[in-house]
Amino acid sequence: MPPIEVRPLRPGQEKTWLGMNLSASEVEASLPDFAERVRKGSADERSFLLAFDGPRCVGRLEGTFPGPTVYIVREIHAVEGPDTLGTEDALCAYLRPSFAGERVSVLTWDVPESKAINDALGRAGFEIRKRKIVVERSIAGYTSPYDDPFTYSSLEDVGRENFVRIMAEASEGDPFENPTDRDVDREFQEMVDYAGKRFDPTWWTIASLGGEAVGVVLPQAYTGYDDEGTLFYVGVRPGLRSRGYGKILHAAGLEFLSRHGVTKYIGSTDDRNVPMIAVFKANGCAHTATQVFRRAEQGQETG
Repeated sequence: MPPIEVRPLRPGQEKTWLGMNLSASEVEASLPDFAERVRKGSADERSFLLAFDGPRCVGRLEGTFPGPTVYIVREIHAVEGPDTLGTEDALCAYLRPSFAGERVSVLTWDVPESKAINDALGRAGFEIRKRKIVVERSIAGYTSPYDDPFTYSSLEDVGRENFVRIMAEASEGDPFENPTDRDVDREFQEMVDYAGKRFDPTWWTIASLGGEAVGVVLPQAYTGYDDEGTLFYVGVRPGLRSRGYGKILHAAGLEFLSRHGVTKYIGSTDDRNVPMIAVFKANGCAHTATQVFRRAEQGQETG
């Protein structure tokens, strides 16, 4: 029996994709919306994949790149049959070599609805690297409840080199990152890329006290969602931690977002990051979901 062959979706195959689980009339009705989704999301050919058993299409995988090194799996669908799991495995295995080489992390959600996706990624050799809790809160009209002692200088004010230096210092000692695997300048550029059209160097700031840089806070509105935003990073320099500064900086970022029209805050942190989780609780954020980040290494063998 020949192996399942995986290929990127090509123009003209939209009906093949939809026809896996829709009737002919439903395919016709869904075709315009799906074609538009493909048009917007197919900049990378790994966004829409089809699996074939000979001439028969037996599976599909849809994903998206919200940033250059993160891939979100939206769906894995395989035709019911004796080789359903084999089809799911083939789709995930297709991604593994290039993702390992490019160090792409695959993001899924720790919910029952994502079990098939998570199981297939695990069988294909994508190992869990970290989990992040996701929090939310309404910030319409929000003002910080704290007596804020800091003065703030923006990225535009201090320049990229100085800003990245302070951000790197604020991230020192992070137990949830591998210091030998980090490139802070690259990470900074990835955040700029992820911000996209909404990147504004006057929004990302350094907090100082008595002329000494204390930490950084990076408020960011989401592209395409004017009412939703986040804080890309909140950090306090070593030696100045455990003084309650983190919750003050976090609240300052929430207030900044609120003043700029954002009404809903969405944040996240490693599920082992007890200090940041405490900040979320102190500032009224509710845990709403858990993200799972997986990665495959070069040369890694699947089970």
